[in-house]
Amino acid sequence: MIRKGKIRKLDPTSSRNYFGKSQEFADSMRNNLLAGKWDAAGLNAVHTVISAADAILAAYGGIRSAEQDHRSAVRLLEEVLGKAVGPARRHISFVIAKKNTIEYEQRRLTKKEALAIAEHAERFLRFASEMLGKIK
Repeated sequence: MIRKGKIRKLDPTSSRNYFGKSQEFADSMRNNLLAGKWDAAGLNAVHTVISAADAILAAYGGIRSAEQDHRSAVRLLEEVLGKAVGPARRHISFVIAKKNTIEYEQRRLTKKEALAIAEHAERFLRFASEMLGKIK
């Protein structure tokens, strides 16, 4: 049973649109990494995992989180997918945990940090693609 919270009900077919967004954000992340734009790459990584999570939640649960705290998407993934979320939980959690630093802190991301965030985003994106491929 899905816990109470701000949740939007969705048509499961909307998962394609959310996954398309995640792929666009991932492309932008990759381009920003190549250009040495570490903060932009990091923020694109955050949007990549959030949109990919929305795609999974739409496809498997017909929902998405409407909370301002994006960690709620991680909790919903656990509720909807159960054990199937597996190691992907670590990847999305890592990226979302960096959101505040990227967007609101004064300091800039380093290349090392941006590459680490991007790697976790790529791994979560692969997980999303696999999960969505199972229901087509």
